[in-house]
Amino acid sequence: MSTPTTTPTTTPTATASVTMPDLANIDLGELSWRKSSYSNGAGGMCVQAAWLDDGTVLVRNLRMSAEVAVAFSADEWTCFVRGVKANEFDSWVGSNDHSDLTPR
Repeated sequence: MSTPTTTPTTTPTATASVTMPDLANIDLGELSWRKSSYSNGAGGMCVQAAWLDDGTVLVRNLRMSAEVAVAFSADEWTCFVRGVKANEFDSWVGSNDHSDLTPR
């Protein structure tokens, strides 16, 4: 698969420009997606991730798989995964109350 076209974008909290792929030029159906073993087998609760050649990670909800994906830089994805592994999101499991999450 060829590397997709990228365009420079910045996030409001970013201090430097991050080059992210132009998702309009990516056929999501052609990517190799990875699904968590914790996903609901009935397909109702499934989040998938795919890695692009440039290190970008795309994340999608399987219910909307053909429509949309969110792109994260390799550094952003690494920070998120570290937070998950450090149990920073455990209080959210099974709850709609996210008041304990404070920005860091």
